[in-house]
Amino acid sequence: MCWWVTTAPGLSSRRLIERFPQSRPYHSSVGRRSRELRERRQKTELDSERALRLVETAPERGCLFCRKGDGGFKSVEHVFAESLGNKQLILPRGVVCDRCNNGRLSELDQVLIDFMPVAMRRTLLGVTSKEGRIRPLSLVGETIEHRLGVAGADPTLVVTSKTPGKSALREIARLPGGRVKLQMKGSGGRKLTPRYVSQLSRSLLKSALECAWKDLGEITLESRFDHIREAVLGEPRDGYLTMATRSDDPNSRTVSLTYGLVREEDQWRMPVVVSIYGIGLATDSRLARPAVELPERLVQMITFTSADLEPPKRASQGAKTITGCRCRMTGGSSEGCVGLWGASE
Repeated sequence: MCWWVTTAPGLSSRRLIERFPQSRPYHSSVGRRSRELRERRQKTELDSERALRLVETAPERGCLFCRKGDGGFKSVEHVFAESLGNKQLILPRGVVCDRCNNGRLSELDQVLIDFMPVAMRRTLLGVTSKEGRIRPLSLVGETIEHRLGVAGADPTLVVTSKTPGKSALREIARLPGGRVKLQMKGSGGRKLTPRYVSQLSRSLLKSALECAWKDLGEITLESRFDHIREAVLGEPRDGYLTMATRSDDPNSRTVSLTYGLVREEDQWRMPVVVSIYGIGLATDSRLARPAVELPERLVQMITFTSADLEPPKRASQGAKTITGCRCRMTGGSSEGCVGLWGASE
């Protein structure tokens, strides 16, 4: 551990040396740089020792999610997928086993990446994937590509439509600085079935539990976090997902997560709020509905139950069943398309 002494108000350098004989005030920039390099090297060595110890004790401690120690611990785990621009928030080797990391957790990351509002923002903002490419956005009847400018030129959005003269993107205003305000109205993406919504909820809980490990360490291995682990790994439950119907900042390139630990009687729960490129999402590890009433004009809520997550039954012959509806996009938000699951005509 590295200790240092700073001069307190009214304590001269001379008195400082008398009171702390081993300390020496640094007066030159050369000495200050040497100290910074030495402290940085010591911190790197200490971090390496901790990382090695974390891997060595992983089989005995167990995985953060499945709590087993036989899944291998050779890979790091990204709290948010690299394709969302995350290169800093990473769990070291020894926290999550390779079986969970490369299996269910990877699938949940992909669910969030492919979620239509997020996919749309990634394309419009030009966010690169893990492979360094900007994925095109596929809508019903058209495709939108983000092409980078050459030699410092501005990027271009290229819309390829099957219907001439019709486009999901429409210019509605010219802004100062050569910027353009666009309105987007189209449809596409996966159907918002209860099973799909539960996967999105699980993806948010997965990132929240990993953030909790960054803050709390091995405390997250306690039994009060077991229900979160079970939810992430697919245990049927009642739950919900809320989505903001409008983006506060259409130019936001940030991803943030806020979680809490709430104790009610003898149970703990974890509320989670996530913002991805200005798109607000929220869920809870236990509640089937939000704890407070939310205005419908600002927030869209979709609920699911444990019964919804059971394997689907085959419909009887001649019956027509609506299994879901496509997510309609308006300016980066999803609207409509709820309440039709399982309805028959």
